[in-house]
Amino acid sequence: MIGGLAAHNGHLRFALVVLWVAAGVWGADVLLYYLGRWRGRWLRERWPALRGVILRALRVVRRHPWRSSLAVRFAYGLRFTLPIACGAARLPLALYLIGSGISAFIWALTFTTAGWVVGRTTRALGWHPRIHELPFMIVLVLIGVLALLVARRRHVEDRTVEVLEAD
Repeated sequence: MIGGLAAHNGHLRFALVVLWVAAGVWGADVLLYYLGRWRGRWLRERWPALRGVILRALRVVRRHPWRSSLAVRFAYGLRFTLPIACGAARLPLALYLIGSGISAFIWALTFTTAGWVVGRTTRALGWHPRIHELPFMIVLVLIGVLALLVARRRHVEDRTVEVLEAD
């Protein structure tokens, strides 16, 4: 979103922002795929908490390989484990590269466009994004950090309830 706002303000080119963001997230997905292909079993043994999630993701990947490779960017809660599961399931590399590349491009286009729209909307409301760009970006980053902290807190609370119910 910040890249889209910067593109709207004329600091960056929109198409290049989309391509760079897509390349970055696609590269991360490919690295996670190779991690799963290379060390999938070791990851399940090393982190038992991931074992159940990866095994469930493996079942989904084996049933729906194409859909799984397309969903690596959009599967909430599985953004790290789904690419690892795709690698551990030995999904064909070409299939994974194409599917994850498409989803990375759609992801980048969506969020860059959202940043562009925010810049356009603020200008339409009479607020000049160029003048207030830095504070706005700081607020966006703070909102992201706050969302991460809230999600983490909920996850810890859920795990605590599970542990207490198990006893």
